[in-house]
Amino acid sequence: MEDDGDAMEARFASICKSGLSLDESTVRQAMVLFRESKHILLANISTIGSGSHGEVERYWSAFVLYCVIRLCHGKGRKDCGQNGVPLCQILRAFKLNIIDFFKEMPQFSLKAGYILSGLYGSDWEKRLELKELQVNFVHLSVLSRHYRRAYLELFLPSDSNNQSSAVSSHTGYISDYHHFGWLLFLALRVHTFSRFRDLVTCTNGLVSILAVLILHVPMKFRNFHITTASRLFGKKADKGVDLLASLCDIYHTSEDELKKTLEKTNKLIVDILNKKPLPAAECRTENLDHFNIDGLTIFEGLMEENSLQSSLLTLEKDYDDVINTTGELDERVFVSDDDSVLGSGSLSGGAINIASRKSIPDMKSSPAKEIRSPSCLMQSPAPPVNGNHMGNSKKVFDTPVSTAMTTAKWLRTVISPLPSKPMQNFTDSSLHATRI
Repeated sequence: MEDDGDAMEARFASICKSGLSLDESTVRQAMVLFRESKHILLANISTIGSGSHGEVERYWSAFVLYCVIRLCHGKGRKDCGQNGVPLCQILRAFKLNIIDFFKEMPQFSLKAGYILSGLYGSDWEKRLELKELQVNFVHLSVLSRHYRRAYLELFLPSDSNNQSSAVSSHTGYISDYHHFGWLLFLALRVHTFSRFRDLVTCTNGLVSILAVLILHVPMKFRNFHITTASRLFGKKADKGVDLLASLCDIYHTSEDELKKTLEKTNKLIVDILNKKPLPAAECRTENLDHFNIDGLTIFEGLMEENSLQSSLLTLEKDYDDVINTTGELDERVFVSDDDSVLGSGSLSGGAINIASRKSIPDMKSSPAKEIRSPSCLMQSPAPPVNGNHMGNSKKVFDTPVSTAMTTAKWLRTVISPLPSKPMQNFTDSSLHATRI
């Protein structure tokens, strides 16, 4: 048993030093926690975790290192080294994936909790923020899928730097424009939103990114024609298509909130990418054809090839500077060509309840009855069945993002305008119904 413990310790030290190239102070802290806790691993290796002994050892090792990175650096101690290590980097070093890591962690936390309390204080679990990180992972998973679907509805999956082969909407090559949009969204989260932001706020951010892409991605990569895409750009006036109103109509965002978020996104482009903003009225670009340009901002050359590559590098570095000081989840993985570290399946527990919904006939209890899902609007018409267009609608499933946005719109447009007294009566009746 002692030999097994020594071998485990040697393997752990090797990955810390050679696999991850950690500085001496971080390795020292990690070895202290591993030595203090390895007797728990040895005594329970057959009863904790759901994999082989080797897998359980790797999960334990990853958990130990993640705790050291988060708790040691979070305390701001001078003996903890200068840089954090992103969770994805830790998991790759131990050949693990995120979903399984989150599933196994509660057992390890339970077994090693008293040791962590002794080394890092009784508030270690609160500071570790593992539950918040899991919720964040679930949110980013659904947001990245939502963004991918929206991007592929608006733009071709390939760009000038990619081969002409077709790309699946779920796997494979990520175009530079797609990648740019996600990195800009992450910059918005890092610099403007809080770390654990709600789905509605983040979706507003993604829609503002789509607006920037529509205005700047070269037209040859568009997947739509503005003059015939009334299904996507249905808000028209004498001056042309109202871009923001159309996007709000599709994604159920508040136009006032979208305008505010787009201003923040444009400011990031100025501050981080050092691009000069210009009123759309002063620009001559075919991307603006048929749009009402009042109030829109353009950044000349933003999506030109040389500028785009430079912007990608700048956004990558900006995000690196943040992630390397916190040791958190690297959210770029959600649009990576290699997403093996994400794992497969889904997480259970409170964090996944964002996708659950109650089906109550009354409109005021079920906002989705009144407001169609964006996915409904984005479905292509199905081909005629035996030449008959009747009974031809596709079955559409709600997503956590569409549910959040339809609920937010319902609250904004149906509940908020109600006078206070009827609102109180509605609340009382709803509470009474739940008791029954």
